[in-house]
Amino acid sequence: KISVTALVVIVMILIAIAIGFYLTTEGNTLPTEGNTAAPVLPNPPSTSSSPTMPPTFSPKRTDLQIACSWIGHDNLDDCQNVLSAETGAGSIPTQLGTLTQLTLLSLDHNTLTGSIPSELGMLTQLNWLVLHNNTLTGSIPSELGMLTQLNWLNFGNNALTGRIPSELGILAQLIWMDLHDNTLTGFIPTELGMLTQLNLLGIYNNALTGSIPTQLGMMTKLTWFGETQPVFSPKRKRTECLA
Repeated sequence: KISVTALVVIVMILIAIAIGFYLTTEGNTLPTEGNTAAPVLPNPPSTSSSPTMPPTFSPKRTDLQIACSWIGHDNLDDCQNVLSAETGAGSIPTQLGTLTQLTLLSLDHNTLTGSIPSELGMLTQLNWLVLHNNTLTGSIPSELGMLTQLNWLNFGNNALTGRIPSELGILAQLIWMDLHDNTLTGFIPTELGMLTQLNLLGIYNNALTGSIPTQLGMMTKLTWFGETQPVFSPKRKRTECLA
């Protein structure tokens, strides 16, 4: 008969064999000293709330550096809420309206067509909205009057039609509004006189009618209101451009 001691020894041997087999087959996945590489995690599943951006909207680092410096962030790492793109085509995605933390939207000098989405009025943190030098059509959405933080609005050199929305007079922080070289019609809204911080008003080369409202005399900071485009470079300081 096998003694109790022999049985214990046999059980211990079997346990040792089982542990050795486990380490041989699975042990290579356990972290060892000197090997601190993090495990590869699967990509999170996509959600329907995440907007799908067209592949043509790919921001360039140099564009972002310029854009960030204009809103007070010389360090690109400190400027996370900027969208700037070149060589874009097609229409402006309505999904941009979901990027509610966006502070700068610059899609100028592209071949964009279609209308300006009214959904852009949801970007209430926006400081800069630049869409000039495209082929945009349709009217300027009145919903843009909700962009009360906006400092810079440039829709020049497109094919926009309709009237200048009176709601733009609500944008009390606006310092630059350029709508030149479109096909805008109707009267100049008297409400624009409430833009007392405005330095530049460019509405030349349109089909506007009527007289210049006397209310524009309240724009005491207006330094440019003429028939030709002022020299402007995004690499210059804001004060140099508006002096």
